[in-house]
Amino acid sequence: MYENICSKCGRSMSSVAWNGTSSTVAGLQCIECSSKMNDFEIFLKCLSVAYREFFLYKTIHEEIGEEKYRAHKELWDTLILSLELDYKIWLAKILETRHECFKSYKFASDYQLIIEKIEKWRDNFGAHFKSNILRNWKVFIEANPLSIESAGKIFEKIIDLAEEYDRNTGSKMKPKEQFSLIVEKTKKQFNEYLSVFS
Repeated sequence: MYENICSKCGRSMSSVAWNGTSSTVAGLQCIECSSKMNDFEIFLKCLSVAYREFFLYKTIHEEIGEEKYRAHKELWDTLILSLELDYKIWLAKILETRHECFKSYKFASDYQLIIEKIEKWRDNFGAHFKSNILRNWKVFIEANPLSIESAGKIFEKIIDLAEEYDRNTGSKMKPKEQFSLIVEKTKKQFNEYLSVFS
């Protein structure tokens, strides 16, 4: 008899007829473990969308000079606002869903303050348009400042936790490698796009 053993958790799944001896099918996973891997893949895809938008938002702030900005102010303002709202909505949702890779992790108080601001942006200025907030949006922004550095800090922590989860589960998704490629590609594509305005 050939014993089906999950290559991740080591639990016996079932026994099927095989060529005589008991062994483990390489790479075979139980439904629970394989669904976790699928969930992790989905989680990383969502995180990559949020991070790509964040990094493009950050790059625009760093690379667009005063002259280029003033020459196409409406375009840059539209891009900047869209990217800012979108990455914050994605990030709030990612933090809210608490994927297994960080569901048991307790964020330190400085991280928690940043997370609260991200959630406020999502609740009051991103996913929902509250008229009292929109009438006084500058007051809201001043009361809930969220710097690029602070948002980057949250992304870095989540990516670190995803990398640790990847190693512990053997999923071989290599999150840090994926996000390094996002940085590299976004920089290259943005420079190509920016050359149009030269």
